[in-house]
Amino acid sequence: DQQRSLAASIRQESLWLRATVENLLSLTRLDEGAVHLNRQEVELQEAAVQALQHTGTRQTDHPVTIDIDPDCTGFLDGRLMVQLFVNLIGNAMAHTPAQTAITVTGRKQGDQVVLEVADDGPGIPKEVREHLFEPFCRKSTTIADSCRSMGLGLSLVHSIVEAHGGSISYRDNAPGACFCIKLPCTGETDEAIDTECGRRCADDQPAADGV
Repeated sequence: DQQRSLAASIRQESLWLRATVENLLSLTRLDEGAVHLNRQEVELQEAAVQALQHTGTRQTDHPVTIDIDPDCTGFLDGRLMVQLFVNLIGNAMAHTPAQTAITVTGRKQGDQVVLEVADDGPGIPKEVREHLFEPFCRKSTTIADSCRSMGLGLSLVHSIVEAHGGSISYRDNAPGACFCIKLPCTGETDEAIDTECGRRCADDQPAADGV
């Protein structure tokens, strides 16, 4: 029993470390403009479902509902869209108590897709909100292991959204937190291969722990 417990802890720590390194690399490349977006027509419902698969055992502690309309598509970088959902869903799981419900919705509005990732947890303190998308911003909380967060997840999400010409904002969910993302759903397919922003497919990426 002790060996199994230690092995599980080692695995969780290694996944967290790998996610942190990947977030650092992606964030650095995005901020330096070294990323070439590999734009393809992406179904955001499918991207969210793929992202949910990377949350691992935490799914049992946080019921997640994905409600994205089928017409929510856009000429986007599919790998980065999965990473966006991985960070937002993983962030909500890491900073809310067990059994906190998480809802991912998507609706098309004109030439934009509006995505929302919301939870019914304790929300985010007012003093933290204006720094949410800065690297290494961390929410003070008593949730286990959240103190180790390096505060990269939301900063990376912000950079991904900006790289696609979109916007991201935060609002209270009364109770809980809600992140609203607006992305353009028009554009052209780009067949070029992305060689700068990571070597592995997003399907191989774990969920990232961190605001």
